[in-house]
Amino acid sequence: MCLLLNYVEDKKDLFLIYELVEGKTLNELLFEVKGEFYKGERIYHVNHSSFYHQIRNDNRLLANFIRRMT
Repeated sequence: MCLLLNYVEDKKDLFLIYELVEGKTLNELLFEVKGEFYKGERIYHVNHSSFYHQIRNDNRLLANFIRRMT
């Protein structure tokens, strides 16, 4: 468990600021992002993790996850 330190809200985004803890970041838990160059441009491929699909498909799990984060 980590402590919510602050938040910043603008017109379209909400940023949650948590204390630093060891382990994977939330981004690492949800996505695997790989980039490569193709014809001089960087192309990204995003793989969604099983955890991402679980919380996307189960509102109770998502609500529990958010409750634990706040």
